[in-house]
Amino acid sequence: MGTWNSIQSEKTLSRGGGTGPGNWYESDFYTGFKFDFADTVEVKPFYYLYMYPNGAFPSIQEMDVAVSLFDVSDYYESPSGRDQAFGFYKGGVTFSVPLGFMPEEYGAWSIAAGPAVYVFNSNLRHYNQGNNPWVVGTVSLNFSY
Repeated sequence: MGTWNSIQSEKTLSRGGGTGPGNWYESDFYTGFKFDFADTVEVKPFYYLYMYPNGAFPSIQEMDVAVSLFDVSDYYESPSGRDQAFGFYKGGVTFSVPLGFMPEEYGAWSIAAGPAVYVFNSNLRHYNQGNNPWVVGTVSLNFSY
């Protein structure tokens, strides 16, 4: 459960018909729960309420549900049942280039890319069909304000 608020020095999009002061742009409320079933299924429903006390927009309500399946009961154990202390190693590099053509008022933008190498223990090598080491490439678009 939580809340988030945006109070600004300007009366951003204030319509004058809101329930709060014109500088109070947004007030969000959110809550969620987590349920586990049989140690393998996780269900997380979330409720979000976005309110605009200065009348800029009508309130918005959202409901999200995330469902996850876990099947890792023997992931780090050898076939004989021995627990292996070492699971995997991951290492890599990331290169980033700023996108200078983006206007400053949109924040700082960059693009990043790089490889990562995973080295698995003998059991994980089996689960990953003998692929060891495993190379993964990533590309991302990043921005911050």
